[in-house]
Parts: sequence; structure tokens; C-alpha cells
Amino acid sequence: MARKRCVLSAFVMLAALSASLGSAGAASSMHVGRLQPAPAPAWFTRSIADRVLSEGSVALPAAAQGSINTSSVAFLGIRPGQLIILDDGKTTSLCTANFVFYTGSAPPAGLVTATSSKSAVSTKKPSSGTARVKGGGSTASSYYIGTAGHCGKAGTQVDMVFLPAGIAHIGQIVKSTGDPGDRIGATDFALISIDPSFNQYVSPSMAYWGGPTGVYTPPSNDAIAPVLHAGWGLVIGTGGTPRAGLAYKWNAGSEYRFEGAVTPGDSGSGAIVAGGLAAGNITHIAVDTRQSVPVWNGGTTMAAILQYLGTSYHLATCPTAIPWPLPGCPPV
Repeated sequence: MARKRCVLSAFVMLAALSASLGSAGAASSMHVGRLQPAPAPAWFTRSIADRVLSEGSVALPAAAQGSINTSSVAFLGIRPGQLIILDDGKTTSLCTANFVFYTGSAPPAGLVTATSSKSAVSTKKPSSGTARVKGGGSTASSYYIGTAGHCGKAGTQVDMVFLPAGIAHIGQIVKSTGDPGDRIGATDFALISIDPSFNQYVSPSMAYWGGPTGVYTPPSNDAIAPVLHAGWGLVIGTGGTPRAGLAYKWNAGSEYRFEGAVTPGDSGSGAIVAGGLAAGNITHIAVDTRQSVPVWNGGTTMAAILQYLGTSYHLATCPTAIPWPLPGCPPV
């Protein structure tokens, strides 16, 4: 009886959100709505967007905008679960970042450490070549962070609010599946390059939860697994809210489904299972009265994401599921 009430409540919530979740076929018993990006924060005007972009690797102090929630240490650094603002030159929108990826050879863990004593980063525009690291030396690695493909296409500029730097243009989308619409099982993922000037602030550690420690491989297509995630969805995700759900279906290694609460703005956020293993990103919610579970959330599995990226890209992982800045997964 309790489960019926839970499903009914979820159905009511989806009905209320249906106008912003995509289109449904007329007289159909199924409604698959991929999550929409949320509107950019009201303070992020066109003039601020242009200024952030023009400053390049110089971050604007977050304190300049009193409405920015910067109270949680969960949002130190460039990391999974962060709010990202996407700018195509005409409009701006809000999505959530998922996991950190890299190409090349990653530097030893802990080689670079972020500091909260200074809010400024490099005052020079990024230069070509290898990224400089604290203490001398260099690395040929390039770092990226993911989101949903429906959040933007290749070339879309990406800004992020993160401590201790502030508001910064971190890079642009370099790979995107684009918007797959309401198709079930379609890979929905985008990869954002990270300006090497910000490498010292990059950490693979998920906000609140820690990890990812690796990639989750479900033992069967109907495996039951609790999932943890954090996102900036409208209303329930304000401030980057941690949430839990229950995954129960894994389709052909591409799509997974879970019961939980997500809203527009959570698009792209990452989910992990027990032990910190990466399950995938979060992209849609659906209602299908033909199914035994008629309401679910879904996303692209990590296996499908890595297949889309190819062998040159690697998931950045942590040795334990302990969230940075606690010991366990320092910046890259």
C-alpha cells in the first residue's frame, strides 16, 4: 500500500511538471520527457555572461553576487554535482555537471592542491601547451567534465560557480550527442573541456557522496541498487541538493531506470551506487501505464558514456567513496 502511495505521488508530481518536461503523444499511455535545462539564475544577465567569457581564465568573485549560494564546502572546486551555466551566445541555461574525465596520463593523486586562502586564479589568458602544476613540472593530461547531451551542442560555452575562485568560464562543450528527444535508451551525454589554468581546482570527488571509485556493472538487467546523486533542479534542487533513489532496470547497457525525485536543472547530474561506483548520468523522467512501475527517472549508463567517448577518454576516479575535502580524493 505504501508503494502505491509513493508511485501515485510521483505520478502527480510528473503531471504538474509535464509542461516543462517535453511533449507527449496524443492518446498515448506513455509519456517520456527528457529533463529540460533550467533557466539560468536571474543574476546571470547577458552582460555578466559576456564579461565572464571575455575574462577567460580570470574568475569573477562570487561575493559580487549576493544571491549565489556558496555556503557548502561540497561545492569547492570543479567537480561532479556543480552548477553549470551554458551559453550559446543567445540564451543561457542551467544544468548539472556529472563526472570528471581525462585524456593523456593523469598526474599522481595529490600533486596539485586547491587552497581556500585565495579567491583569485591566474590573471592571464590560457596559453597553449601543457598545463602548469603547483610545485613545478607539467602534465600532458587534459581534463573534462560531463553533463547531458540535451544541455548543449559542441561549441556551447560553459561557466561554473565554484569556490574558492568564483564565477569562471571553464571551457566549452567539445563532444555532444545532441538532444535525443524522448527516445528511450538513446545516449544523452556531453563533454566539457576544462581550461588548463583551472587544473588545480579539479577534483573527481562527487559533492556530498565521494567517489566515483569505478564503473558499476549491474549483475543483471533487473538488478536493484540504491543510487545517490546531487543536482540543481528547480525547487527540490535549489543550492545543489543531495538525494537518493532506487535503480531497478538496466537496458542493454545503455539506459537505466530508478525511482527518485528530479526536476529540470538536474539534467546531466551523475549517480553512483554502493561503494561509490558510477552508474551514469540523469537525463529524463517518464510515465508509462503499461509498465508494472509506471513512473520512473532515467539516464545513460556509465558503460554507454564510455563507449560513446572512445578509448582515448578515461573516467577520473577516487580510491575511496569519501568526499573531498576530507581525505580520500584530493584535486587532480
